[in-house]
Amino acid sequence: MKKFLIIFFLISFFINAQLKIKINSPLILNLTKKQGEGEPVETKAKIYSDGESLYFIFDCKEPNIKDIKCEKKENDTEIWNDDSVEIFIKPEIDKKGEYFQIIVNTLGKIYDKFLSPSIAEWNSKCEVKTDIKNDGYVIEVKLPISSLKFNPEKNKWKINLCRNRKTVLQYYTFCGWYHKEEEWEEFDLSEIKLSEIKPNPIFPISVYTYDINKLMDISKKLNWIKEERIRGYCGWLTNIERRPEYKHNIYQVIDKIDECKFNLIVLRYYPYKKSPSLNGESLLAMLYAKKKGLKVCAHLGYIGNIETGEYNWWIDENGDIRSYWSRNLPSLFDENFWEDRFYKVIKELIDFEKKENIDIFDGVMIDLEPYRGGIDFSDIVFYEFLKRRGIDEKVDLKKRKIFLLKKKLLDEYKIFLEDYLAEILSKFRDKIHKEKEIFFALYPFNDWYIKPEDSWWQVGICKGLGKKEIPFFVWDDNCYWTGFTGNQKLPEKGQKFLREKLGYEGIFLTSIDYITYPRYPQYSPEKAGEEYYYLLRTGPGAWLYGENNPERGKNIWENHLPYWEYFKKANEKIYEEGIIKKIENERPDKNYILKIDKLMEKIKERTKNDWLKNSGVPYYISDPECKIETKENKMIIEKKLNGYEKLECDLVYNGTKAEYKFDIPNFSKIKKLNIEIEGKMPFNPEGGILIVKINGIEMERKKWEKEYIKNRWEIPISYIKKEGNIIEISYFERENVFETIYDTNFYLKSIKMEAEI
Repeated sequence: MKKFLIIFFLISFFINAQLKIKINSPLILNLTKKQGEGEPVETKAKIYSDGESLYFIFDCKEPNIKDIKCEKKENDTEIWNDDSVEIFIKPEIDKKGEYFQIIVNTLGKIYDKFLSPSIAEWNSKCEVKTDIKNDGYVIEVKLPISSLKFNPEKNKWKINLCRNRKTVLQYYTFCGWYHKEEEWEEFDLSEIKLSEIKPNPIFPISVYTYDINKLMDISKKLNWIKEERIRGYCGWLTNIERRPEYKHNIYQVIDKIDECKFNLIVLRYYPYKKSPSLNGESLLAMLYAKKKGLKVCAHLGYIGNIETGEYNWWIDENGDIRSYWSRNLPSLFDENFWEDRFYKVIKELIDFEKKENIDIFDGVMIDLEPYRGGIDFSDIVFYEFLKRRGIDEKVDLKKRKIFLLKKKLLDEYKIFLEDYLAEILSKFRDKIHKEKEIFFALYPFNDWYIKPEDSWWQVGICKGLGKKEIPFFVWDDNCYWTGFTGNQKLPEKGQKFLREKLGYEGIFLTSIDYITYPRYPQYSPEKAGEEYYYLLRTGPGAWLYGENNPERGKNIWENHLPYWEYFKKANEKIYEEGIIKKIENERPDKNYILKIDKLMEKIKERTKNDWLKNSGVPYYISDPECKIETKENKMIIEKKLNGYEKLECDLVYNGTKAEYKFDIPNFSKIKKLNIEIEGKMPFNPEGGILIVKINGIEMERKKWEKEYIKNRWEIPISYIKKEGNIIEISYFERENVFETIYDTNFYLKSIKMEAEI
């Protein structure tokens, strides 16, 4: 007990007072700041120095040790997606945005990065030891101080230690949060003779430029890539003009994309029967982009994430149906699935073009995120493999992987999956190209790097839908969160992988998400522009993707405004350096623009009519009237919301806010006032944030569920006034980052005020 009290006293002292790292005197820290559901587990870290290196020893308890994730087997890959620990070191605390990050997983693989306003390559030269035990794991990191950039005259450093627990999705830190440098604790290194250690100067990296002439075989229709590269923009493009109080609409976003010298835009297009208003909005956005001379890539959404359909299902290695968001995934080898969810949607667009005699899109993107990882053992492909091998046997679903292993056919089966999928898809490619020569693009394309054994379906799709003259575009997001800084060699490696797999020059496109959630790095506008510039330079192009950062008091539009000028500078710099020969988009002539304008008006009218038919309310919803009911000493003021497809709700889109006005009769007589809001979060309610404000004052945040529930607050009378009370509802989908832009919204059913008078 005495020993425990001494340790407790020391830990408390170091946390609450000025901390010191002492030579040969280990400092023990508890990582107790936690994010994520579930019971906490103990995580301790020990720090000490021998005068030349810093030592970090993490002792991570783990009751689910068999379930730990340790998939990353190469350095400088997405180590943070494994069970791992992170070290943040900021030697010069007065230099904002400049610090070191080291991540180590239980396999001892390292991701190291120097974050600063300029791009630099850094090797931490860490030595790592790991030990996985029955009740947890230990990770030891020896970091040479000489590998760091520091000022020997300054011995106050900031340090933070973190743990990524993937068995239950929990995150632990010692102080503050991961990349929130202002929240980290200061450590005193005065006992280390920093003046005797030569610091690392951190030189800028030497950046190569992709040789665009390797694409010499592409068709004339894609010649623009050789002159311009693919400067693509994708993300958060929701909402045309449905809510008047929104701070932006999609036309303003497209104006910015054009102004900043991008040449391609990705716009969603989902099947008409599923969502007629969304279809109308998509067509309007595409036509407006065409007025600006932009190339348009139609995003078909999660084509495999369906609610209905009589398809063959994907069967995993355990013999179970693969599912995503509680929906079964069709097998990629089912031609009916590709006919319905791929060919017919594209054909719908082509038929629209023919009918209106207009050009609206240049390519399509398919999003197959739910399929990441695993092998398909469904009947439709498994028995085709056996048939072509001359094997006539029936094998139980649960035993198919073992069957192939015993016959030493599993590796051959993986190759067959790749080739057979390509064989199926090439039929659809040729059928589409007979009507229109478009390009195809795929997201995601990163298993090749993280888990190559699972990349068969990505390669199969590239082989099937692409060819030498019209190569397949792949969107790789290994740079998604970290930009060029953390993955300098990735564009070159990715292009080489694609070239070897396809036998010709494919189009490998990196991406960067420049505004992210607080648990990821957030780029300053200047840094985001620089990261995008290097990604664009080192490949045939790059995607820029802007998800939202839900800062209080700002909407999705305002959050993005500071970044645009730096993207413009990046595109102009590429042009000034002669890497691209053309930067201005070619506008259609006046007659064609007039034709587009007339067609847009026609679509708007159709969209309004479809909305009204499906919902029973006008398309332009703003703020419904209050219904006031008085019962004895109570007055109830209620707004019932209506919305699309008879949902009887209003949709508050991710990253935006909706405002509702209330006037309160008999205001002077009110003794007590409650407000009740009914709604639901359709996706990940444990991660979504709903912020409710009354006249600018935020209410206590309460949990919502997937089903409609009511939350109730008592409102101090001082918060309200007689007329013009504003109830503001903001929604942010925080956890499900890949789906935030396209679908997410809060379903708001009613707002009710109940006053005692």
